[in-house]
Amino acid sequence: MAKVRKTLQQKKLADLHRHLTFDKEIKIPLSTGHSFVKRQDSSILLYPNVLEDLRKTAIVTFAIIFFQVILFLIFKNHIATVFGLTF
Repeated sequence: MAKVRKTLQQKKLADLHRHLTFDKEIKIPLSTGHSFVKRQDSSILLYPNVLEDLRKTAIVTFAIIFFQVILFLIFKNHIATVFGLTF
């Protein structure tokens, strides 16, 4: 079986990730030939999907809790019964 090789785009993405991970600074060249260093917040660069993942986790958690409360109220008010389950 042939070895799977990385594409050029995957190599560029890996190189960019290495630079962003190890170099907490980004050099921005100016038109005059000088460059300055701009500090970036490392948490934004390293974890770009954190807010989206937290939002999804919160939605799922609240949906589960809401479902449990609804089931509790249904069983407590004897709207539905399960054999062996008494309140």
